[in-house]
Amino acid sequence: MKFSEVSQKSPKELVTLENELREELFHLCIKSKTGQLEKKSQIQVVRHDLARIKTRMSELRREASGAKK
Repeated sequence: MKFSEVSQKSPKELVTLENELREELFHLCIKSKTGQLEKKSQIQVVRHDLARIKTRMSELRREASGAKK
């Protein structure tokens, strides 16, 4: 997922997507520990997507707080 795709989503969609990715990351980590994960790079991809979402959410919070002042 690219940052431009994340930027187009609403805050509610971002929260939902973040929860889904956290759950997916959890399952991938479990599979990795039990030796069932074939592509370990999947974990890195999910982590990067989570970081993109958190960055966008932080930007939205910063914009909201800046608009109130």
